[in-house]
This record gives sequence, structure tokens and C-alpha cells, in this order.
Amino acid sequence: MLGDSKKVRSLKIIFRYKVILFANKILIYMRINLDEISQKDY
Repeated sequence: MLGDSKKVRSLKIIFRYKVILFANKILIYMRINLDEISQKDY
């Protein structure tokens, strides 16, 4: 039982880490696209 709860906890941490990395990728991608759009206007 204790081993399973530790496994679940580590999986939750890994999942949260992956979500944060994915969100950062999206933010960086959006920022790059916004920069390209603003450069096209000028």
C-alpha cells in the first residue's frame, strides 16, 4: 500500500512537471508568433 501511494505521488509530480513544460512551450511559441506578427506590421 505505501509503495503504491509513493508511486502515485511520483507520477503526479512527473505529470505536473510535463504540464508545466508543455505550457512553457506553448507560451514561447505564442511569443515568437506575436513577435513575427508585430514585425510584419512595420
